[in-house]
Amino acid sequence: MAVLQILVTLLLLLGGADMLAAQGPDPAVARRGPRPPTLACGQGRTVRVAVAGEGRLAGTVTASDGAGFTLATPGGERRFATLPDTLWTRGRAVAQGAVVGGIVGVGAGVLLGLFGNALCEYDCGPAAGDAALGALLVGASGAALGALVGAAIPRWQRRLP
Repeated sequence: MAVLQILVTLLLLLGGADMLAAQGPDPAVARRGPRPPTLACGQGRTVRVAVAGEGRLAGTVTASDGAGFTLATPGGERRFATLPDTLWTRGRAVAQGAVVGGIVGVGAGVLLGLFGNALCEYDCGPAAGDAALGALLVGASGAALGALVGAAIPRWQRRLP
């Protein structure tokens, strides 16, 4: 038993030394220097930004670099010399729809499974099995349907800060 403890301790120490040695600075980063800050989204994305002195604006990003960004708004293109205080990107509510649909589907599946078991007159299995099967089948269908509904719903997602 003592030999096993010694071997485990040695392996942890040797493995730990390798992990600590891998924590040095990346030479490629040291050569090129720090990257200038840019927007957390690509060109062509619909965004909503809060810029100091300008308030909130919505539009499409046409350019972004370390010197600022350009936003195409309904009033025309606007160039900003600084990055925004707050940034939202336009997305879809697919995940939220799948979660809501799955929860509703599991609840409905349990009720349908229990109701189906109650209608059975002879040679019925356990009610818990029917409830679990109903929860699995209807829950998965509800999650899929919820994801489809969520894909149709636009949603702002906060990216900065």
